[in-house]
Amino acid sequence: MTTLIDAGASPRSCASKLFVCITCRLIGETAEDQERPGARLMTTLSQLLQGGGQEIEIVPIECLSNCTRGCTVAVSGPGKWTYVIGALDPEQHADDVVRFARLHHAHAEGLPVWRERPVHIRKNTIARVPPLATWRQKIGEAVPMTSLAKVPCTIVTGFLGAGKTTLVRHLLENAGGRRLAVIVNEFGDVGIDGEILKSCGIESCPEERIVELSNGCICCTVA
Repeated sequence: MTTLIDAGASPRSCASKLFVCITCRLIGETAEDQERPGARLMTTLSQLLQGGGQEIEIVPIECLSNCTRGCTVAVSGPGKWTYVIGALDPEQHADDVVRFARLHHAHAEGLPVWRERPVHIRKNTIARVPPLATWRQKIGEAVPMTSLAKVPCTIVTGFLGAGKTTLVRHLLENAGGRRLAVIVNEFGDVGIDGEILKSCGIESCPEERIVELSNGCICCTVA
């Protein structure tokens, strides 16, 4: 995927991102023998932002799942609201998109004043999504999230009697200060492994911390 960045600006974490669907068609258009309007919009926006001195990062993507509403863009930023905007024409609305993206960048929370937004943007905002939470609640206190890194996961599988539960018990008893969560996927009508864990007697794994998820097999649910 190619990323184009507004000239004169460095891709810092506070930059607003302008996602442009390059596969979009105009409303009612079905022609396949020419450049997609979404791609034309991407080119026009890139030209308008060149040398603008604004921290707007332009990201071409394939499909924003708004296919019945014409050309579509999304404007987002770290800790800011995200806007999805549709019914755009590359020849008529590129200036409006750039203006809105700059208003979004200038506002600390990504909430441009409504009356300052271009009229077409106001009338064709498909969705407004709140920022991803950077704080979480823990024991009644606000605790800052220190990392957005993925949580490592190990899958333990094997035949009956292979030693799966013994291995899990060993890990729980020798966690070494690590915070562990165990998800047991029970196949039978009776939750044998879950019951074993409930009665394991391990200090770091009291029964009140064991929760049964009774909405079906996790394989089917997650997949």
